[in-house]
Amino acid sequence: MKQLLEIKDIFSAESKSISQFLGERGQGLYIPSYQRPYTWGKQELTKLITDTIHGFKLFSESNSESEATATFIGSIIAIHDTTNATVIPANKSGLPNKVMTIIDGQQRLTSLIMLIICLYIKIEKGFISKFSDKNNSIKTPEYSEENSHLSWLYKNCIDVMDRLSQCVSEKQSFGVGLFKWYPRMTRSYEDTWHRERGEYTSPIAEFIYNFTAKTINPENSDPLFELKGIEDFEKTFNTQKGKPKNNKETFLNGALILKKLINTFYESASEDNDNSEIDEVPSFEAISRALAADASLSSLLSDKDVPNQVIELLKDNSKENRDFNSLVRLIVFSYFVLNRISLTVITAKNEEYAFDIFESLNTTGAPLTALETFKPKIISWKGQENYNGSEAQKLFDSVTEYIESLPKKDKNTSEFLISFALAFSGKKLTSRINEQRLYLKGEFDNSPDEIKIDFLTVMADTANFYSSVWKQNTFFNSLENISISKTELDEVKLCLNVLSDLNHTIVLPLLSRYYGRFVHSENDQQKLKDFLDLIKVVTAFFFFWRTSRTTTDSIDAKHRNLMKNGFVDAGSSLVLFNGLAAKCTKENGCNELPSIKTLKEAFKEILNIDGKIKSKSDWIAKASSLPLYSISKQFTRFMLLAAEDKTVIDENIPYLRKKGKEGLDSYLTLDSWNNDLYKTIEHIAPESPVHWAENNIYTENQDVVDSIGNLTLLPMIENAVISNANWETKRLCYKILASKTQEESEKLAQSLDEKFKGEVKKIQKAAQSTKYLVFAEAISNFEENWNKDSVKNRGERICELAWDRIHSWLE
Repeated sequence: MKQLLEIKDIFSAESKSISQFLGERGQGLYIPSYQRPYTWGKQELTKLITDTIHGFKLFSESNSESEATATFIGSIIAIHDTTNATVIPANKSGLPNKVMTIIDGQQRLTSLIMLIICLYIKIEKGFISKFSDKNNSIKTPEYSEENSHLSWLYKNCIDVMDRLSQCVSEKQSFGVGLFKWYPRMTRSYEDTWHRERGEYTSPIAEFIYNFTAKTINPENSDPLFELKGIEDFEKTFNTQKGKPKNNKETFLNGALILKKLINTFYESASEDNDNSEIDEVPSFEAISRALAADASLSSLLSDKDVPNQVIELLKDNSKENRDFNSLVRLIVFSYFVLNRISLTVITAKNEEYAFDIFESLNTTGAPLTALETFKPKIISWKGQENYNGSEAQKLFDSVTEYIESLPKKDKNTSEFLISFALAFSGKKLTSRINEQRLYLKGEFDNSPDEIKIDFLTVMADTANFYSSVWKQNTFFNSLENISISKTELDEVKLCLNVLSDLNHTIVLPLLSRYYGRFVHSENDQQKLKDFLDLIKVVTAFFFFWRTSRTTTDSIDAKHRNLMKNGFVDAGSSLVLFNGLAAKCTKENGCNELPSIKTLKEAFKEILNIDGKIKSKSDWIAKASSLPLYSISKQFTRFMLLAAEDKTVIDENIPYLRKKGKEGLDSYLTLDSWNNDLYKTIEHIAPESPVHWAENNIYTENQDVVDSIGNLTLLPMIENAVISNANWETKRLCYKILASKTQEESEKLAQSLDEKFKGEVKKIQKAAQSTKYLVFAEAISNFEENWNKDSVKNRGERICELAWDRIHSWLE
């Protein structure tokens, strides 16, 4: 009689760190042929990095090993193929001692190996920079008290690179040259582990093999770091991009995405990093505190005795210490990746059992959102018998009604809760479901009954704001008998469209607070006007901030600070207002939101102090010289529309415009923003100087070409037709587009050379079916060759007109 298999014989589950699993002695990971190719892209890879950084931040804040956290990235389902039956082509004598056939999790494991290689590359570059001499040889620092930080850094660099490399490939006890080194992962049919004639053609195995070839010297038992190896390797996989074989393009794109994210982590000098796709990077000072405290962070290191010099250098964020500090942080982060990223390895006896497990783990449905798990908390507070018909139910039902009306419920719920948390308590919440669950539970449990109602009220106000104002704009249709003009309402709608098109969601918590104040005011017209004015205020602030710098420069942090802490006047040190979040204002005894006048003063002060925009001339100097086209195409359009609004040709400088009387045509309108006539941005001097080679616009860099003075608005067809023409042809085309009669248009067309007539007819035909194109008029009056000076003068005038038009919203 056959013995009955016990459960432990069918499958086992074990938690392992990345180092333990990928670096296990004698183990190779094998991807069977039925597995899909590598598919992860920017979204998945960014989440992998941000989740890891989040765990790293929490780990660095823990005070002891018992408090230390880990980043769990899910389960891996594998078969320990003891008979090597799954390996194709068969090569039993040359296989690793332990072959693990991956049934589920190959996308994560592939990405982790790529991440480890990217970490290795970045660390080795820093290592080379610090420790190579003029002969391109590594020089070990001599130990002394004075340079103990360098000795410590050298030792940890060597150790962490060795540990990272062990997760990528493993040296066999015998073999020929580089073939001694087995890639940790191979794919069926495409790769063959062999100690004398290995073949590695799948994207992941070839990637590992080439990396190993450039970083390991197979002739030496002790691996040496080749100084030019990494650069050669990066060139190799960069030049391979675009070749579709074996899904290589997707794979290499992933490697480049990870490389960029690691570079961003390395260069980050602030925890509140709004300029990148990642945040929560612990500052150097935070790493310094964690290492100095001899807490859990130091337990990761090879050399746990961190010299005081390292601690002190990490406190100093000056430019000369930046590379040292960045390298230290990256080393510690790499140890975290190796030792504190964890996964559950489920090992099945055979494929049948493995697929049973896989199916059961993947048919349980999507996880409940934080809102869905929060509802029982409200019912428990009121009691089931009192919940139906209660104010709490009505408020929460309005929230769920909004959420249920949306596609992509998980994503939209997450975005909604991030805005709500900032509106209620000034909390910077992430998109992680578990963190959102803990936030809702903690805030609600720790609040007295009256604050619980406030909690739900602000939540409902946020949902109603999203539903009626931000997503649908049905709010404006519901307004009756209001004292606000159609022109003012149109400006507000335009601003909302601009904020939405630029996805500037950080303003939503502030706007939802003032929206809620109006909704609960029984149609108070002043509170309505305040809410509408505030939409223009935050748009103006965003516009002047963003058009005066090349990055967002932590603008989100400015808004978060207003919600959490309020604003202190820099000149008088007076508190203008406490935190704008509902909970903050009540805790500080401030139940009334500040006036819009006060908020305007705060935003202008932020522009002045933090934005270095102390005057109109300051902003004009910055905005007119920046490559605005490459910074923000939407704000390029917005600025050009604002500068054209109610203006006339300047009779003294006819290629420029100047402010005119009231009653002239308006262009800073919602209709103009959505009008196809003004949808595309035309470079007067084109981006590709085919017919402009001698022009001084191209003597420096792309900044002049992309600056506001060299840009205008045209319909798409006309833009495409004249985009790369020479200046003489372009100028005549602009005149045709700005012609007020058909006769004038035809007369101008006759003056063009024969070879351009086809293009001109296309423009004529398009122009005859559209409105007069005002944006072409002033430019067509410039009779000399379009040049750098004309770009500068026009740019400054556009900025002057835009300031006069938009800054009024802050006054």
